[in-house]
Amino acid sequence: ATDSFRVSDLGHFDSLDWIRLQPRIADTDFREIRLGFAGGEIVRMTLKDKLGQTTDLKFRAFERNPKLDPERFHFVPPPGVDVIGNPEP
Repeated sequence: ATDSFRVSDLGHFDSLDWIRLQPRIADTDFREIRLGFAGGEIVRMTLKDKLGQTTDLKFRAFERNPKLDPERFHFVPPPGVDVIGNPEP
């Protein structure tokens, strides 16, 4: 992550430990991403985009590495869609 972002410690506020990620290149969708942690788990993320908009995400019921049924990720292109490459595994 440090190759792509400048990482800085923002300290403790709003009952969370915060870090800031700023992209090292200028041509990105986001100007900065702030990550809030509680007990070592991410619970909040604030994204500031290149247009000045802010998106605030709050995470609940975080589950690390859950078992997911691969069938949930099966994609069938709708009729009339061009598929580039080999869509089969």
